[in-house]
Amino acid sequence: HLTVISRAVGVGTTWLDRLGSGDTLDMTGPLGRGFDIPPAPVPVVLIGGGVGIPPLLYLARVLHDRGHTDVTLIVGARTRDLLPVDLHAEPPRDSVPAPCVELPGGAPFASIVTSDDGSVGLRGLTTDALAAWAAQRGDAARGAVVMACGPDPMLRALARQTRALGVACQLCIERNMGCGLGTCLSCVVRVRAPQRPLGWRWALTCSDGPVFDRDALPDYD
Repeated sequence: HLTVISRAVGVGTTWLDRLGSGDTLDMTGPLGRGFDIPPAPVPVVLIGGGVGIPPLLYLARVLHDRGHTDVTLIVGARTRDLLPVDLHAEPPRDSVPAPCVELPGGAPFASIVTSDDGSVGLRGLTTDALAAWAAQRGDAARGAVVMACGPDPMLRALARQTRALGVACQLCIERNMGCGLGTCLSCVVRVRAPQRPLGWRWALTCSDGPVFDRDALPDYD
């Protein structure tokens, strides 16, 4: 089955919100490029903010199916009511990962939940949770891969933070996409291209992405 998460914030999402039982939608997918999954037993940290969380739930199931066991999920929202996950236990208020988020496929991974207002889990940002996770892991954190999806300010902060921590990072970025098929050119993003005179070129988020390696994006330095 397919679950769609939507929040009415504009014309398009308001139209979606008004749909009812029996209404139909045309959909095209999957499109673009997803996350590059490292081989087990590389430590993996999945970081999602707001509506960027649901794709990571599916990714958690894929990692579980492929034998990964060292996976930590960090999810954050502004407040409890905007957290798009089901909880089977109250998340700890500190930064200690706990099996509190219901994950598909029976994935047993521990999670850190954050909220801006402290209404659920750790009061703070996903970057605060990642800093705590790295401190708990010590030198073992350096071999980890961070996979993140969420609002652009969060992704930019994570790009800087993971670079400072010395861990790899993949970012699932968001741009306005008119077609999703690489035709309208509305979702361009700069990527590094050493062979070009300026050292970069335009890429399409919808087809070349939306997942990019952190170091491929000069605007996320």
